[in-house]
Amino acid sequence: MLVVQNHSEVNAVEWNAFMVHHSSTPYPQTTIHAEYVQQCYSASPLYITIQSERAELRCLIFINKKSGTVTWYCGPVIKGTSVVINILIDRFLRWITQFGFPIRNASCIEMAGLQAILTSNEILNYAAQYNITSTLATLIKIRLDCDIWEQAIYHTGGKKRKIKNMVLKSVRDGVVVSSSSEFLPLEESVLYMEKYKTLMERGFQRNAITQQDASGACKILRSQDKRGDSKTFFAFKGKDVLACLNFAIIGSEAYLRKLVYDDKSYLSNSGVTYHVMMTAAEWAQSQKLKTLNLTSVRLSKDDKTRHMRQYKTRFGGTIFPIYEFSSEK
Repeated sequence: MLVVQNHSEVNAVEWNAFMVHHSSTPYPQTTIHAEYVQQCYSASPLYITIQSERAELRCLIFINKKSGTVTWYCGPVIKGTSVVINILIDRFLRWITQFGFPIRNASCIEMAGLQAILTSNEILNYAAQYNITSTLATLIKIRLDCDIWEQAIYHTGGKKRKIKNMVLKSVRDGVVVSSSSEFLPLEESVLYMEKYKTLMERGFQRNAITQQDASGACKILRSQDKRGDSKTFFAFKGKDVLACLNFAIIGSEAYLRKLVYDDKSYLSNSGVTYHVMMTAAEWAQSQKLKTLNLTSVRLSKDDKTRHMRQYKTRFGGTIFPIYEFSSEK
C-alpha cells in the first residue's frame, strides 16, 4: 500500500515520533524541517508511506516546481525486516520518477547502522535503472554526553589548536552571545530577526545563492523558536550583530541551521562563529540533548566546500559518510 499526504493532511505528532524512533538523524524527515524548507526554498513537501506485511518505508520529499526538481534528506526511513528493503526501494524510486523531475542532491541516512547501509546499497543497485548517479558527502555528529571543549581541537600549521582559546579571545574582545528566548516576548525579537535576515542575504550574495528566501527563513525560525522546536543564538559586540545560528530540536538531537556572520567584521572578530557555536552546544548539553548534528558537506575539491568541511570538523565529533543522489530527466 502506498499513501501520499501533503503537509496539511499528515499527523505531525505521529510522523515525527516514527522518525525519532526509527532514524539515527530524524530532523530532516520531520514536519519541522518541512515547514522550514517550504518557507526558505519554496518547495512543496509530500509525505510518502509504503507498507508491506513485514516492513514500512516513509520519506518526506520536496518538489520544487520553480526549479523543476525533487529531493529528500536523510531518507527514506524503514522499519521492519530487511528482507523486503529492495522491494520498498524499487517502488519508492518508481513513484518518485513518475513526476519527470530530476532528483537533485537527495541524501540517505548516514551509514552507521545495518538498516541505513542496506537502504543506501539498494538505491545504488537501482541507480542504473533510474538513471541515478551518486556522490559521497559527510555528516558530523558531536556527542554531548562528554566534554565538548576537549573534542574541539584541531591542527593547523603543524600546531594543535583549541577552539576554547579562540572563544576566550572573542570574550575578551567584548563579544556576547544571547539566545532568542532571552527576548522573544519583547519587540526586540523582530529587530534581531531582521538583522539575522540581513546577514543571510549578505551570505547569499557572497556565495551566489539565488534559490533561498531569507525573509521566509527568518519568519519560520521565529515561529519555531516560539514553539520550542528550535533556538536561535546571536553574537553581539555593542549594538552590532556579528553572527547568528539556529538549531532545530527533535527528540534528543539538535541540528544546525543557517550559521551566518558579518563578513565586514569577520577578520577582526575571527573567533565569533566559534563562540556562538560553542555557546549553542553548551546550551544543548544543558538540556540533556545527546547529539549535535552539523549539516552535511559534499566531498568536493572546490575551495568553498573544502573550507566548510574543514571548519565543521574543528568541533570534534564523528564523521559519517552519506550518499547523495541525483538523476537526469
